[in-house]
Amino acid sequence: MLKLIAVVTPTFTYLSDSEENRNSLRTSIEKMEFDGAIPLSTFHPKWVRVNHLPKNIQEWKAQPNINKRWELKDKDLASDKIPLVLLPEDVGEYRDEEYDWHWKEGMDTLRPLYEMLSDPAPPALINVPFEIVQRIDLDDVIDFKGFSYPVKRDGIWDKKTTPVTDKDVSHQLLDRILFPEIVLASRPCKLSSRDSYDIVRCHVQNNIDPKYAKITSDYDFCFAVEKLLRYHEPIQYQYDANWAKKRARPKMVTSYRQHRTMKVFEMTWSPENYKGYSPIQGFQGDSHEDLHANIEAYLTALIHEINKPIMDCPTCKGSGVIVDPQ
Repeated sequence: MLKLIAVVTPTFTYLSDSEENRNSLRTSIEKMEFDGAIPLSTFHPKWVRVNHLPKNIQEWKAQPNINKRWELKDKDLASDKIPLVLLPEDVGEYRDEEYDWHWKEGMDTLRPLYEMLSDPAPPALINVPFEIVQRIDLDDVIDFKGFSYPVKRDGIWDKKTTPVTDKDVSHQLLDRILFPEIVLASRPCKLSSRDSYDIVRCHVQNNIDPKYAKITSDYDFCFAVEKLLRYHEPIQYQYDANWAKKRARPKMVTSYRQHRTMKVFEMTWSPENYKGYSPIQGFQGDSHEDLHANIEAYLTALIHEINKPIMDCPTCKGSGVIVDPQ
């Protein structure tokens, strides 16, 4: 008897045999037919989607070979006394305890000349007895396809790229007790502070515009970004070009500073809490899809602010800043 868990929504029904096959990687029902139709896959490998609770389940089963016969190995030996083909009932019977055929007396001398042949039979659609052992009715279930953010973490010798995915999401204990795994995608969830830190760090690394900002701390435990604020008017200064040459005469060179810097973003993660840096809170959402949307919104807004060109206000001479029109 096939035992199924069903999650019923107004639009679809989700089915799984995961309790029977909890150690398997995939469900065993994905190739069965539910009321004559193949179920649709979901983002979760142990669950399938059908239009409604099934009334009939079938699966294709291999059938025993047909047209069993004994044929001469050497066709040239065929004669009136040595037929080309012998039917099983003509030669004897199959004995289960011996796992072999027992030829009739008088014909057993011919057995070395023959070989057993048969033809494959087409598979047959067989009814599968089943019962719904657990049913959950919900207003809706989000068939969310998951997310993946590649992040780099400092290894012993180099940085290692490992993705943060929806598999890293955590849920409250009560939801994990009450709901099957597929339903958790529609329940409140969050990422750890460390995973959130790695996502933000990698996104800024890959999208920062060096014309307007620079990363000043970039470690597994702390991260900081400074903006480049363009002066309204370049500031002149002088320096000794021969400062590193002990016996050389000073050579004063005039240059101009075009920018000043200002820290605009910094973070660490909890429980690392590196001194002087603010621990980032883990991303949260009302569902996996909402969590993903919140991550995307935060990353978009953050990199927009980091890459926004700004300059000293010409009116207040640097006491304030404005968006750089360049």
